[in-house]
Amino acid sequence: MTSTSTTVACALLAIFLLSFQNVWRVVQTWRFLLQGRVMMLKHAQDNPHKAFSLSVPGNRLHILSSNEHWHDINNAHTSQLSPNAASREMFQPKYTFGFDWSAPREHVSLATVRSIRNMTLQIPLFQGRFVEILDQEFQQAMATNPQEEGWTRVALWTVLQRAITRINTLLLFGEDTAHNDEFILRGLNFVNQTTLILESVRLVPFFLAPVVEKLIKGRGHDRQFVFRTLKDLIAEREAYRKTMPESSRTKPRTFLEGVVDYSQDDRTTQQHVDSINSTWVISTLAIPVVVCQLLQDLYTHTEHFEALRKECDVIPLHESSRSQEISDYLGKSPLLEAFAMESWRRNCFQSNTAHRMAMKPFQFSDGYKVPAGEMIEFHQRGIMNDEARYPEPEKFDPSRFLGKNRSLVDTGIEWPFWGVPRYICPGRWHVANVEKLVAVYLMQNFEGKFKSTKSLNFDWRDSLVPNPKMVLLMKPRLKA
Repeated sequence: MTSTSTTVACALLAIFLLSFQNVWRVVQTWRFLLQGRVMMLKHAQDNPHKAFSLSVPGNRLHILSSNEHWHDINNAHTSQLSPNAASREMFQPKYTFGFDWSAPREHVSLATVRSIRNMTLQIPLFQGRFVEILDQEFQQAMATNPQEEGWTRVALWTVLQRAITRINTLLLFGEDTAHNDEFILRGLNFVNQTTLILESVRLVPFFLAPVVEKLIKGRGHDRQFVFRTLKDLIAEREAYRKTMPESSRTKPRTFLEGVVDYSQDDRTTQQHVDSINSTWVISTLAIPVVVCQLLQDLYTHTEHFEALRKECDVIPLHESSRSQEISDYLGKSPLLEAFAMESWRRNCFQSNTAHRMAMKPFQFSDGYKVPAGEMIEFHQRGIMNDEARYPEPEKFDPSRFLGKNRSLVDTGIEWPFWGVPRYICPGRWHVANVEKLVAVYLMQNFEGKFKSTKSLNFDWRDSLVPNPKMVLLMKPRLKA
């Protein structure tokens, strides 16, 4: 064989090996999309507390699970491990929202956190209006869906998503917007388009991302409508602040008003829209998932149903003069709290928490190294399935949490759903409240059972996603 032939043969072999390597990476990447939850849990159980990594679309994901890893993530400066960069990677705001986040959100989030805390204190004042929304949405579902042997076939995901979007909108934007059918319809379209875009653009080469975005959102009328509504509300609050002396101003009555009031004066309208829209979209995406999975457990683990209903029947949902007491009752329902916590533990709708991107090469205290630009997440599903913490972890058993002084809003490595302490989710009380309120509402007012319990959820990346085709058979409860 001549030297030229040898060179060509070596080049072809190198190309083949490189192609094979790339093909293998692609196979592993797509396997993560469909089997990521299973892959991560198996590795965590086979190699407890050991860090590992997986190929994911467009990047590499490092999964951590030990106490030391948790503290390292919490203690790392944002210039080392950035939650903002991880959020940008996840939400692809350039394509989903039409603009990139102009500043690190960890530097401009104080107004957002303060506004969420203000609205958390006001949740008791909203409970009666939350119940009114649930009445409207479920009565509409009962009146418009087909009957089957005395039961109404309800597309549970569709009803929950709309009802919770309205509840979120009431708390974040106010009464008028929550009762604006066009905003709710277009808002839901925008949220669903956001989900499709953020997933799709990460699965194609970067030069195809604008094409994919265009195919999904069309001319973007729904997004434009939502942003225009937010800008109008922001302008209204800003005008109020300019014309009303500070001593005479009312306390913010919505999250949006709080963001405007608590922000520095040099914040632009676009920065307000960024903070407000991001909070609304994220909560509107996440809360229906945990509520839906709690209801799945409620109607499949029926051995607990009557005890739960007995505990919850005393909550005065429909006594308008006592609506502010609802929060106190929800906080004093130990079986409901334990049942909801066990639902979260078993489903673990997100396998991972504490999402970060390494901004520079980072070394954990055990020596594990992560290159710059790669993703880091903490594997909370491994904690929730640790036999040392939860004997027989595959068993659904609410008694694990009874009498333990535990709650859905707990924080720390034993209940890591809300993130590490330095960047804890300030909206967790709203999430927990909505979840328990919906469960109590359905138990008090309806009988229910699933048409089929097969494929109620499916796996995607690290998430357990409700199947939008699930059908809950419902009929009004006959009370003694």
